[in-house]
Amino acid sequence: PASMKTIGNYAFQNCTGMGYLEIAGDVTVAAKTTAGSPFKGSGISEITVKSGVTKIPARLYVEASALVRLNLPDTVSVIGSRAFDGANNVTVYYDGNEAEWKKITRNGFTPVEVVYAEEMTEPDSSGDEESTCELRKQPPLHKVRLLS
Repeated sequence: PASMKTIGNYAFQNCTGMGYLEIAGDVTVAAKTTAGSPFKGSGISEITVKSGVTKIPARLYVEASALVRLNLPDTVSVIGSRAFDGANNVTVYYDGNEAEWKKITRNGFTPVEVVYAEEMTEPDSSGDEESTCELRKQPPLHKVRLLS
């Protein structure tokens, strides 16, 4: 709901069918340790953070080995400690440039690759399979949307 400000300990732990997470507002995580991480082991492979969000909370998604795509707006200024712990194969699609990315407090978060806005292209409407654009995969049916 729109009034949610905090995600409780263990809230979605081991809910392996989630697949996709959308964060539409600044929220905090109640977990004081990685054991209480709300999305620990949930199998989320893609996270989209909506424009206007400024901080990704610490310990949001621990044991995040399934995470391969993280869509971040240029409004994010802080990625909390261990926010995506274990995400060793994640590519960030950042809606800003490299200079702006370098200003984000990342607390040790190091993606495999960062794709900046100027490197992204719109899908080719000609239907040409040879298109070099990055096509966004459709999220699975199980989707969680966090609002502030």
